Amino acid sequence: MNLIEKHPRKYLPTAFDADLFIQHTANKLREILPFDQTLVQLKSSQAKELAPVDENFQMIRAASMLRKMYRLREPIGVSRMSVLYRAKKRRGSKPAQTVRAARGILRKLMQRLEQVGLLVQSADPLHRGRLLSPKGQSFLDSCVKDLIPTLHERTE
Repeated sequence: MNLIEKHPRKYLPTAFDADLFIQHTANKLREILPFDQTLVQLKSSQAKELAPVDENFQMIRAASMLRKMYRLREPIGVSRMSVLYRAKKRRGSKPAQTVRAARGILRKLMQRLEQVGLLVQSADPLHRGRLLSPKGQSFLDSCVKDLIPTLHERTE
């Protein structure tokens, strides 16, 4: 019996520091998810002035989306995902407003994750959106298994 089977609640993607888990998952995603050159020039939100400078932005956002889908465990569409990644738009002397994230980037990343097999579309007509597939679940479990030694190093 391995560690995850002994303590299933302790070793979940949400048990780790979000930055550590997302960075590790993004590095593993780089091996299976192709880089999309068309997303490089797009802004991530209406609130941003420039497109993301980090060349690893696509993989980090895709890993973050997988973690959010794992945590919520319900079908999530592009519109709801854009609300989860909202940002404050500064409007000079006027009060700031929150605006949703760019839905084009999120939609393309979700489609690519679906092509790779990590996401599936929901079959329920009332709750449309995408869910983690069994392959996506096992991918996140393998990321958790890789990070378990780092969790023990931090506690000691």
